[in-house]
Amino acid sequence: NILFQQKKVEAAAAKKQKDAVEARLETQKQEEEKRQKTILKQKNKISELYRKSNKDGDGSLNRDELASMVKKMQVYVPEEALPDEKECRKLIRMMGDMDNSGTIDEKEFTSWLVDHLDMTPEEREAIRTENAFMAKMEAFLRALGMWLKGEKPPPDKKEQERKEAKERA
Repeated sequence: NILFQQKKVEAAAAKKQKDAVEARLETQKQEEEKRQKTILKQKNKISELYRKSNKDGDGSLNRDELASMVKKMQVYVPEEALPDEKECRKLIRMMGDMDNSGTIDEKEFTSWLVDHLDMTPEEREAIRTENAFMAKMEAFLRALGMWLKGEKPPPDKKEQERKEAKERA
């Protein structure tokens, strides 16, 4: 009878452990599905940004088109330096310009951006502290991430000062 009770307790513990593992796996599956849906939405938004930035419609972003995109993203990180026009050539190479054409196609751009948006804070810090150019690239990535999430840019400092002065008056 004691052996039967012991087996019953062990079976109950094993079932409880199995149920916990299954619940954890189901939660992980749901989180991964949610993550994949988010990535798909981001890719669609990235594609839209890419097409709008490809001014000449040739299917590739050149240095000037990328520089224009970078300038538009500045509103999200107004206090930080972003890659300048000359540095955009280097940025294009980092994005995967495999044929050294000096341009980046949509697939390369999207893949690079999605990979970098999924970085941990520690990875971002490592990039930011590597050198000045990498700090600018990381700021650009953060700005793109804010745009993708639909966040509003921080208020312009001069506009904020005017608003505060008006409120005091």
